[in-house]
Amino acid sequence: MTRTPRLLRRPLAVLALLVLVLTGLAVTAGGSQAGVPERDRGTAHPARIVWPGYGVAVWRASGQLHRLAKTSPGFRALVERELDHMFHRYLDSDPACAQAPLVQVKEFRRSGFAFISDEGTFTNGPGNPPERCASGGAARIYVRVDGVWKAPVVLGAQEPFSCRVLRRWDVPRMSGTGRCYDAQGQLVPYRP
Repeated sequence: MTRTPRLLRRPLAVLALLVLVLTGLAVTAGGSQAGVPERDRGTAHPARIVWPGYGVAVWRASGQLHRLAKTSPGFRALVERELDHMFHRYLDSDPACAQAPLVQVKEFRRSGFAFISDEGTFTNGPGNPPERCASGGAARIYVRVDGVWKAPVVLGAQEPFSCRVLRRWDVPRMSGTGRCYDAQGQLVPYRP
């Protein structure tokens, strides 16, 4: 058994630490911060935000997008697009229904995932839209793909998600994913 002389052990440890630090700096400078897009880097946005209860409600045409100020600009842009999409697609741009679309955000992760506890059109929001504006809603998971936030149709449901779909999208265990349906249709704990 050979031993490294005591005088050489410390410089080797320092060298190893220096290599790790420099490697980390090179990765950061090279722009591969675990998929964080350029516009979201270096901001004061927390890595994870979980709102109490069902989450923070953002109604279309209500000026409430500021409630998501601690999330990324790309995420807020997707929420705004989804609200407008529901207004134009499901409500035929009916002015009386302008404030019926809702996106209720329960959890946001800077790593590229957000759990939307409810997304749909309702009459109990600001402006009291008429009953014809209500069509109900569903839970969603928004994901960031290649630096762009998206709301895939397959990640929307009115009951627990499929474990296979969650894994296919690399969704971490988070709000709304505690249990999922396995291949046999059994409700089981989600294990990413």
